[in-house]
This record gives sequence, structure tokens and C-alpha cells, in this order.
Amino acid sequence: MLLGLGLGLAAGLVLGEWLGGQDRKTLAGRLNPWRKRPAAPPQPSELTDRLHAALATALGPDGAGLELVSVGRQGIELHGWVPSRAARSRAMRAATATIGSSLRLVDCLLVLGEDDLPTADPPIPDELESA
Repeated sequence: MLLGLGLGLAAGLVLGEWLGGQDRKTLAGRLNPWRKRPAAPPQPSELTDRLHAALATALGPDGAGLELVSVGRQGIELHGWVPSRAARSRAMRAATATIGSSLRLVDCLLVLGEDDLPTADPPIPDELESA
């Protein structure tokens, strides 16, 4: 009986040293080393290169002037000018397919001939009184 108590105490000390101070995920990984781990998210530079390549494929030379702007940790804005609405749609589809659902994509693309036209702003009420 004393031998069983001693072996149990020794096994407890060894397991405590091996597993002690671990968070739940690390502990689960140690206990089941064959478990499938999630793929690491791509590095920002790798993602940027893939996005530029996808935009170049989708738009050709029209995609050269587009810029990618990081928005926090989970978002990317796509800035620049495109020649048509169809080109804007192609660019957004290509970018969305490239980044998947891991990041939020914000469309900040402008269409030449539509978004650069001057608008007639209505006069401000103070301007009407002074006229």
C-alpha cells in the first residue's frame, strides 16, 4: 500500500511538471498531438502580393493604380479609379475571392466619368439671405 501511494505521488509530480501552467489550448495540443491545427493566417505582405496579382489578372493595366489600405486588424479598403462599373465589380469579386471571409473588404473604388463629375450643390441658407 505504501508502494502504491509513493508511485501515485511520483506520477502526480511528473504529470504536474509536464502539464502544469498550461492554458487549455496548449494542454489539448499536448494531449492530442495528431489533432489538426488551423492554418496560420497569411502574412500581410503575402496577402498584399496575392491581391495585387488578382487585381492585375482581373483588370489588366487598369488595376495597376489601385491601392490597398489596411483598416484595423480585420479590414482592407480598396482605393483608386477604374474605367467602368463593370471593372469595379470585377475588381471587388477578384479581391473578395482572394481574401476569402477572413477579412472585411471595403469598396472605395471610384468610376471615371461618374464619380469625378462636378455637382451643383444647393445654396446654403445663409448665402440666400446675403444675396
